[in-house]
Amino acid sequence: MDMRAGVLTALLGLLLAGCSATQVEPVTPFAVRQARAAVVNAEPSQISLQAMQFLSPEVGFMAVTATPWPRPLGSQGVAAPTLLATVNGGGNWLRHLLPQGLSVTDIDFRSSATGFLVGKTKGKAELWATADSGRTWQLRATEPLSVKPYRQSLDTVSVGADGSGYALLDGMLLRTADGGWEWRRGVLPARVNDVLFLSPTAGVAISDRTIWRTADAGQNWQAVWRLPSSLSIADTYFLSRQQIDVPYGLTDAQPTGVNLLAASGSTVWAVFNEGSGCAMPHCASDLVLSQDGGRHWRLKTAQALSSPARASGPVPVVTGLAASPTGAFAVAESGSDIMFVPPAGEAENVLAPAPGVDIAAMTFDGQGGIFVADSGAHLFRRSLRATSFSPVWPPLVPTLGIQFVSRRAGYGLTVVAGRYSLLATHDGGRSWCMAHTFAAGVTPSGFAFTRAGVGYLFATDQSRPNAIPGQVLRTGDAGKTWRTVYGIGDAAAWIARVNLQTFGRNEVLQGLPRVRLSRSGGKDWRTTGGLPFSGPQAMLATWFLSPRVGWALDAPTGALYRTTSGGARWRKVGRLPASTFAAIDFVNGRDGWVVEPQSMGAQLLLRTTDGGTTWREAALPQNTGLAFYGLPDRTLSFVSPEVGYLCTNSGVYKTTDGGRIWSLVR
Repeated sequence: MDMRAGVLTALLGLLLAGCSATQVEPVTPFAVRQARAAVVNAEPSQISLQAMQFLSPEVGFMAVTATPWPRPLGSQGVAAPTLLATVNGGGNWLRHLLPQGLSVTDIDFRSSATGFLVGKTKGKAELWATADSGRTWQLRATEPLSVKPYRQSLDTVSVGADGSGYALLDGMLLRTADGGWEWRRGVLPARVNDVLFLSPTAGVAISDRTIWRTADAGQNWQAVWRLPSSLSIADTYFLSRQQIDVPYGLTDAQPTGVNLLAASGSTVWAVFNEGSGCAMPHCASDLVLSQDGGRHWRLKTAQALSSPARASGPVPVVTGLAASPTGAFAVAESGSDIMFVPPAGEAENVLAPAPGVDIAAMTFDGQGGIFVADSGAHLFRRSLRATSFSPVWPPLVPTLGIQFVSRRAGYGLTVVAGRYSLLATHDGGRSWCMAHTFAAGVTPSGFAFTRAGVGYLFATDQSRPNAIPGQVLRTGDAGKTWRTVYGIGDAAAWIARVNLQTFGRNEVLQGLPRVRLSRSGGKDWRTTGGLPFSGPQAMLATWFLSPRVGWALDAPTGALYRTTSGGARWRKVGRLPASTFAAIDFVNGRDGWVVEPQSMGAQLLLRTTDGGTTWREAALPQNTGLAFYGLPDRTLSFVSPEVGYLCTNSGVYKTTDGGRIWSLVR
């Protein structure tokens, strides 16, 4: 994926008039079928980011492939290439279809209406243009994919405000002088991976070991710098004659092992990559720098982009490079490192204030800020003076569990950029803010809050390979900060499914097959008794109304039990349909609800008004995809006999009549 889109739009392009070149074969214009301009307020269930560009903090574009939700049973789905466009900073997006079968590698909009994109199909590299903000597209140039026994080239496009521009299609240089209506083939040195022009006449190109420069709009190229042989390591994966490029239409993987260029003004940055998945001791990405428009170059430092954590192992190659007036930003292949490298001084890893991992694209916003997105198109922005990234899109919404402590205040869990995040709402679920993002590897499996903002969370830490230690965390500021109040050496043996609830300083923690009770703010726990169940521990759902009163549902048999002794003793009070697992919620001693999965992906909502003795069926939203893969016990959250919330994969729903009618809140 090309990460330089936001930088290249500010360049002037190259002067094309008078250059000797071959005219590209005429291509019959083809108008793509226009999609309904639907406003997209939430991400599809499966989405993959291909390219991204912002012209300003308000106007931006993302090329994605998406599989609609829900999919029919047994259907594999069809990846539909789509352009998302926003004019309000990502608040909402208009969706337009892209040419079928095209995997986009770069987009370049000159304005909110006029833009270009390049990409690959199964057998060709193609260049498309739009004059109506992406509603319709016309094919401008095409090149057949060639077999190259060397590293891939990175398809890219840039057209300046004066109408001159260039594109790289599968290693072939194309140039335009009329705003992208006609394109002519240009000349490039052999084995070029990337190219960019700094002025109408001056440009640079990078091949496997060499940087080239032109001063006459590409008519002639001179080698101006070569990577020292001591730093160049043969890459057998790309140099083997048995290897060929994989067509982009057959894979979502982005090119790796590609040498990259990026520029800001007369400062040009270049990265030499040694390959993909390199396991050699000296595998690295080597960074070189020119501050005079590409005339002279110096090695910034060998392995300048290496993460200190990987100093003793293989170094992933750099897949994204972008330049600002103050330095270069580089993204590692894994997305787990975002390095900022100034022209002088040491590199700095800016991942720490970033929202998470798996950063797949970045682009500047034209005002000193920067947008980043992960492979799932979760978008974040850091303004010029900010020190951390803020989530932009999709709107934050819980997908893994909720708890409302009043009709307006509540909490929820979701995954943002690869990490679990705690969300909070103060308007009944219409909008959510990020209260806390947990460290990588921390997996919450139970949480609870009081109205005063005191909360507890049970989590396991899967970052340690030999054990899964459990932790009971406590917060006193509505989830902003957490501290460990209890540790469990072997959580896997101690607990299976967690339902943590708070009642002042008394917490009830279900750790099957026992119920554990704490009266010390979670610092110590005592076992109160056994729970009745007939199958695996994970098939028992519990809910406590107070430290003494609670219910337990044995999912395989459907038997419902009640305790008034904090779990020391249980008695059977009713029976529900047998299920694999279920979510259960009571608001008092009489009114309760149970959600149970049914066959063919359906769900059933049952309600009781007599403490669980009898049950009747209530309603559920259609095709919502209940969030059972998160915290099943937190799928439901009722705050009164009539007002309740439901956590689903597609948003949070609310009922004001006890579950008869549900409406989407967010």
